[in-house]
Amino acid sequence: MSAVAIVGAGPVGQTLALLLARYGVGSVLVERWGAPYPLPRAVALAHESLRTLRLAGFDRPDLLEPWGLDGQEFVFQDAAGEVLLRTSFAQESESGHAQMYAFSQPLLEAELADLVSRTPGIEVRRGYSVCGIEQGPDGVRLTAREHDGMDFVPDGRELAIDAAYAVGCDGANSTVRDLLGLPLDADDFQRRWFVVDVDPRPGTVVRPYAAQHLDPSRPTTLIAGGPGRRRFEFMVMPGDDADAMDTDETAWRLLEPWGVHPGNADLVRHALYSFAARVAPRWHRGRGVLAGDAAHQMPPFLGQGFNSGIRDAAGLAWRLALLARGATADLLAGYTVERHGQVREILTETVAAGRLICETDPDLARRRDERMRRRGAEVRPGKAGWPLRCGTLRSGDPAAGTLGLQARVRHAGRTALLDAATDPRGPVLLIAPGLPSPDLPAALRARWAAVGGTVARLGPADGAPHLFADVDGDYGRWFARLGAAAVLVRPDFYVFGSGARLADVPRLLGDFLAATGTDTAVPPLPPDPREQQDAVNS
Repeated sequence: MSAVAIVGAGPVGQTLALLLARYGVGSVLVERWGAPYPLPRAVALAHESLRTLRLAGFDRPDLLEPWGLDGQEFVFQDAAGEVLLRTSFAQESESGHAQMYAFSQPLLEAELADLVSRTPGIEVRRGYSVCGIEQGPDGVRLTAREHDGMDFVPDGRELAIDAAYAVGCDGANSTVRDLLGLPLDADDFQRRWFVVDVDPRPGTVVRPYAAQHLDPSRPTTLIAGGPGRRRFEFMVMPGDDADAMDTDETAWRLLEPWGVHPGNADLVRHALYSFAARVAPRWHRGRGVLAGDAAHQMPPFLGQGFNSGIRDAAGLAWRLALLARGATADLLAGYTVERHGQVREILTETVAAGRLICETDPDLARRRDERMRRRGAEVRPGKAGWPLRCGTLRSGDPAAGTLGLQARVRHAGRTALLDAATDPRGPVLLIAPGLPSPDLPAALRARWAAVGGTVARLGPADGAPHLFADVDGDYGRWFARLGAAAVLVRPDFYVFGSGARLADVPRLLGDFLAATGTDTAVPPLPPDPREQQDAVNS
């Protein structure tokens, strides 16, 4: 029996399977399509998503293009092209990466699929669609039938898959969600847009680099679509014949005002999309749980749909790993409440941005433009992310739910980002620079080690080799800002809680073990299979 059955082998399902494998948890991926979807969809990768993908094994920086290189900006323009606002992109973030990257989803998915194929413990069953889920006290049974991508194959083969848990990562029209009887909220917002991806020829420069062109006669978005690629999104207007719009001729006609034509660019693809804003109030029932578009659909105006799915995978993987090893807490309820809360907050902001961008009334658009002009010529990015407000967090702790810092450290003669110097598969206890090791009872140390917990004592840049030297002083400033002596970071990189004094550390660790149902004995975290494979290959 596989520990986890994952329905849907898109980026969320594959990332979840790869993370589970690193925790020593086997999975089976069930996907109705025989091959990955070959055309671009998402193009924006947030810094914390890259941190999660790197934990999953992704290491292809050549597939990513940081936003904001060479002084690139995101501009808001009125209908005449006058700049209303400028927003610059940061090349730093709490995760140690640029705040946002452009990428091509087919290339990233192909890399994930290659990692999945080489990772022990992951079974892939393509060409099957789930048609039934039965739940018992100790597991689930999925029934899947052979599928050609469009419909079930007449007299096709049938599979019965037994697992401890089932996860629906099967998209907006999720079969798993329907079988679990989990509804979606009504649409908060829906608009139709025509999306076009192009590859400019060498020497062709498309300006602006990234923009919202706020023309009420046709709102238009320009963004990077991955290294060397550009994306244009054109709102479908009431007078358009939407059924006849999805053509090469329409794409080139709409691209022409931007200086893009068949003589200087290649058309990659075009498609009509309905941008919806919906979220499931509840994300699990029994041992069945949702992630990605099965749990939420988000318009693209803040670039957070794909990234919310990767956050789902990160928040779910470590919980399933602990449950598989005997954790007694209702960790799926914690997953639901914190992921729903964060997604709901992002969705509210995304819809507000969408309503601003999609304004088609000329008078209302003119008033909007005047308000934006009054804000000033330049603004910095509003926020680096959205904290968790509730869930598996230390109650009343002001640091809880924020994203844990990843900066450069030097340890045992090697300088690297924190994740590469520690084992982030388990929780990491960070001790502020200059402080000694906390005094922990032997029983607490053993339980902490069993959940994969590690302790990283930070030190000055010229500190002893056994310390994690704070190379750039980032951790010293972070701890000072938090007013903390110790910070406990969960495996999905969110802060569980903090302690103002070293004497608070035993209580902090005990609170984590109690919140995760691991305050009684659980089997130790197994060795990292990826490191074992690397050792074999070397």
